[in-house]
Amino acid sequence: DESDPRRMDGYQTDVLTDLAIEYLNAYASDRPLYLVLSVEPPHFPLIAPEEYERFDPNELQVRENFEDTPEMRKELATYYAMVENLDWNIGRLMDALASVDTFKDDTLTVYVSDHGDFMGSHGLIKRKEHPQEESIRIPALFHWPDQIQPGTEIDQLFGLVDLLPTLLGLASVDVPTHIQGQDFSPALRNESFEGPEAQLIEMSGNPRWNLDFLDWRGVVTREWKYAFYETGHELLYNLVDDPCELDNLADSDDENRLRLQNILLNLLEKTREPYFDVLIQ
Repeated sequence: DESDPRRMDGYQTDVLTDLAIEYLNAYASDRPLYLVLSVEPPHFPLIAPEEYERFDPNELQVRENFEDTPEMRKELATYYAMVENLDWNIGRLMDALASVDTFKDDTLTVYVSDHGDFMGSHGLIKRKEHPQEESIRIPALFHWPDQIQPGTEIDQLFGLVDLLPTLLGLASVDVPTHIQGQDFSPALRNESFEGPEAQLIEMSGNPRWNLDFLDWRGVVTREWKYAFYETGHELLYNLVDDPCELDNLADSDDENRLRLQNILLNLLEKTREPYFDVLIQ
């Protein structure tokens, strides 16, 4: 509720985690708590606390699609330092939850991100606006003692649109009919569950300060990815045979291009897409 912003004295992830821990330690209400801790790192600008800058850029293992230059490796080393700092802060937060009687036995914690970063893959650095795996494949970790079996892995196509209904399902709250996405809580409880066969992916409202910042809509399945840009340019990747997305099949595989395009059009209709279906058709 503050109207005047305060300048943080320290590294953002450290300071915001400190504030979250202080809030947890001071929480005195009987009401259930829903708390969001949202930090920017790892994210450009690439800045990490000096003590975490311990990675030798020349020793890093890189992906097959990495543009291998000294500058790219230096930036990637700092990115990993930011990740390690975030990991340390998450550990501090989890320790705080375990030390407060109100939270230690019955608290669901969820870790997600909104996007990844190319970080040298496909020749892009500090970029996120395209549909390749480095950008769209993000973590989704759920932890709830005595409710979610440790080590459970769910081989399903979970998307951020599913986060709200899943949280409501885990909390045994009815999901409103207007909510999009699917409730994955049965899967997390090791109950019978069938997830979606495809997930809609999209870039909407891309900032226009670079001419290749284009809007697009796409679809991803367990084996394929298809995307259609507002310019008419198309991407088609076989994620099984080509996990690094080096071979765009849009011009050579009409059968799968049209099949995935039709799946995309159906998803756009379900989500009441106002105009991209017109561009595609």
